[in-house]
Amino acid sequence: MEVFDFKIQLPVYGMYVHVFGGNYQKAKESFEKRYNLAIDIDDCQAFTFHMTKNFKHPYMVGIVLDELNFNPQSIGVLVHEVTHAVTYIFERLHIPISKENDESMAYLIGYLTYSILDKYLKIQNKK
Repeated sequence: MEVFDFKIQLPVYGMYVHVFGGNYQKAKESFEKRYNLAIDIDDCQAFTFHMTKNFKHPYMVGIVLDELNFNPQSIGVLVHEVTHAVTYIFERLHIPISKENDESMAYLIGYLTYSILDKYLKIQNKK
């Protein structure tokens, strides 16, 4: 599977989510090269990270996936990583995570999951 690499802008939150995937090792290497970092995580299918300083943007959350398929396991991994991303976003903005505001968290998880899948399908359909 080819490596994919795209961003989902979140202008309301003043940040974006950068998604890498396709082949975990190649996606991880692409991420490391892009952000001049070394990640010592080789025994997982995916991971989520956040950077407080970036060359082009003050705050960025990233998701690195092994692959993205439309099967229950792959969608489960994506939602799992998106939940981590939303937690980082809320933490950065000092938005508490609680039962009183879980609707905003659920909305953002749904929005990011939809946006990632939609962008991925558009990329695949262009090939």
